[in-house]
Amino acid sequence: MNSSFKQKIVKNILPMGLLCWICLGMVSCIEVIEVPDDFYTDNIILNSIVEPDSTVMINISRSLPPAGVIEFEFVSDADVRISEVGNEQEVVCQYHENGWYTSSDLVVEADRDYEISVGIIDKPELTSTTRIPGKPIVENVFIQYDSIYFSIVDDPTILQYYLVTLLGYHHTYDIDHLPDGTQEEVWKYEYRALRMESDDASIDAFLYNRVGRVNNATGLNFTDSFWDIVPDYTGDSFIISDQTFQGETKEFLMQITERGLWFIDSIRTVDLQIHSIDYNYYQYLLTFAQYWTTDETPFTERARVYNNIEGGFGIFGSKNGIKVELTLPENLLNY
Repeated sequence: MNSSFKQKIVKNILPMGLLCWICLGMVSCIEVIEVPDDFYTDNIILNSIVEPDSTVMINISRSLPPAGVIEFEFVSDADVRISEVGNEQEVVCQYHENGWYTSSDLVVEADRDYEISVGIIDKPELTSTTRIPGKPIVENVFIQYDSIYFSIVDDPTILQYYLVTLLGYHHTYDIDHLPDGTQEEVWKYEYRALRMESDDASIDAFLYNRVGRVNNATGLNFTDSFWDIVPDYTGDSFIISDQTFQGETKEFLMQITERGLWFIDSIRTVDLQIHSIDYNYYQYLLTFAQYWTTDETPFTERARVYNNIEGGFGIFGSKNGIKVELTLPENLLNY
């Protein structure tokens, strides 16, 4: 684009509390916004959530200019390095496929800081850091019929953030297209996140697949009266900060609402995962939920998803968790 040529976007805005009337009709106010010269350049995206005892995995892609459709292109020629902050020895990650770079030479540890750098020819260097949280302290985990109870013992000396997920086998089917032109149902079993429900006001947000919602009961994030959310909050992942119970032991109750549960070899178990997550990952998940909460909301600008990548976009965060196997009672129906 010629830098001397300034494109402009005309954006209709109807501010709350300000109505512009012309003649006898109501029309919107007009704001003119200059488009930056680099608006139509592609952006590099880095996504990675690291945790102890797991292989380091980093995904690198580029998003093409927003010309009607946003497409993604995986980057296979990046120089990806990760190291502990203060340690000059870097670990080089190797490319595999679909934009993924991995390394088993570095095992991250709790309460330590790690930095990542990504070099791509003719692009700015991407950098970011994360601090690995310690494992959450969880007590009194038990199940009663379809309700799961657990307590989180919060550390009063630091701010903490948590991610709660229930995992199990789900029974579903696909349609296979046969060579003779006919179709048949093929049943399959997926080990994945299961839906739960809770009305606890300490939950900041919840996600279901790729959609999320903010829990307004905290009074922290989103207060548009058009989208106030009343209990219960249903999702397959719950995002929690200790803002309402810092330094205390907090008991949670979550009810299983998933349909299509399946139990391999009649072993009626599910896995409750509770992770401590770093501030970066928490902000990413929270703003992702805000993004969907403000989707098509009247009078509200759509929220922006949190980014902690210098020189690009995306998320470099961390988590550290525990998994508790729970046996479901016999009187709980196989949905």
